[in-house]
Amino acid sequence: ASFLPRMKELRRSIIHNDANASNIIVNAGDSDGTWQIGFIDFFDMIHSCTIFELAICLAYLMALHPKPFQIAKALLSAYHEEFPISPLEIEVLPTLIKARLATSVALSAQKRHEEPENEYLFINEESGWILLETLSALDSESFTCILKSACDTK
Repeated sequence: ASFLPRMKELRRSIIHNDANASNIIVNAGDSDGTWQIGFIDFFDMIHSCTIFELAICLAYLMALHPKPFQIAKALLSAYHEEFPISPLEIEVLPTLIKARLATSVALSAQKRHEEPENEYLFINEESGWILLETLSALDSESFTCILKSACDTK
């Protein structure tokens, strides 16, 4: 089901728009147990739907993790605890995650043709395809239920 007619109902904010493992710096080495987390590469920042940020991060995180649904539930649960996700935002997440994966693999294919020697441009391509195939085999309602369970949303 298309959510485009309801996009105006989604919360908006400035988002990083490229939260992936290459753009997040984590330092967990402090003796007092304090974690330091930072982001780099702010060139893609835009004002858009806030939930897009979470979808982008989930797409990359799930693609890199051996148990993609388990890591998605962990991130969603923690995120929702700090910044509650609306029912509409949960409803659109499966589509947004798949859209980011499709965009990522399409851009990788284009960049492979343009700059085949630059391996950085396609580091997420194989894992993106694998996750996209996994998610495509799963009906959207099942994926949505997995996401809802992480947020204790009925």
